Amino acid sequence: MEPMSEPTNPMSPRQRAQPKRAGSLQGEALRNAAIREILAWPQNHPGERVTWNALAAVFGTTRQALCRKPEVAAAYKKSKKKGESFDPANPNHVVRRVQDQLIEGLMAEIQTLKRERVAWIEKWAQIEQNMYLHGIDPDLLLAPLSQLHREVPRSTRKRRSG
Repeated sequence: MEPMSEPTNPMSPRQRAQPKRAGSLQGEALRNAAIREILAWPQNHPGERVTWNALAAVFGTTRQALCRKPEVAAAYKKSKKKGESFDPANPNHVVRRVQDQLIEGLMAEIQTLKRERVAWIEKWAQIEQNMYLHGIDPDLLLAPLSQLHREVPRSTRKRRSG
């Protein structure tokens, strides 16, 4: 019987120290999967903030491998900016909340004014129709006032002298 010889391994000692994980993605497939995961993070992991380490754990790779890809880094930054949590102690968040409330109030007021404007237009159409039915020309009603009617009436009451 021949003595068993050690199998030769072409990998360097460093490569053997970090074995490749089975089924891990690389290249474009990793980039696309990471971007999809970042975009779906709030739905897939509710209440959990996206971090490089958490993202790397999902794919069984390193955070450096992920953040090295510019599209993944851009998606990560965008999601961090979008998913910023509300902190009442942060003055920027308080200002933003006040601004949001102001915007909501103004939007409601705009809707109310639009409804009122439509009601006034309908009312004026009704008035025009009735004037037409009674033989009154609407343009006569909208004619400017004469100079005589523009004067402010003076009181006819006599002043008491003291």
